[in-house]
Amino acid sequence: MLSHLYRSTIVVKTISGVDFYNKPTISSTANVTCYIKEGIKVVKNKEGKEVVSSARIHTDVAIDDNSLIVLNGQDREILFVATLRDLQGNIDHYETYI
Repeated sequence: MLSHLYRSTIVVKTISGVDFYNKPTISSTANVTCYIKEGIKVVKNKEGKEVVSSARIHTDVAIDDNSLIVLNGQDREILFVATLRDLQGNIDHYETYI
């Protein structure tokens, strides 16, 4: 577990759909404690395309990849969510790339 490193809090906005202007409709928000590691990395997104991630967020809770993350006052789209397991196969933590 990496929870001893969690010193940041992000806001996760759950998207329920889009409005008339094709803007996301937010159904709920939640504060999530996390560890943020900023840095450029190429990852594959939900569609399997290679995209550039600017940060990796470690959490103990799964974040739906159809959500927005507020980081430094900006809404950021989630590119990919990875589930990391320990040697026994138990879920250790989640990595969310934005």
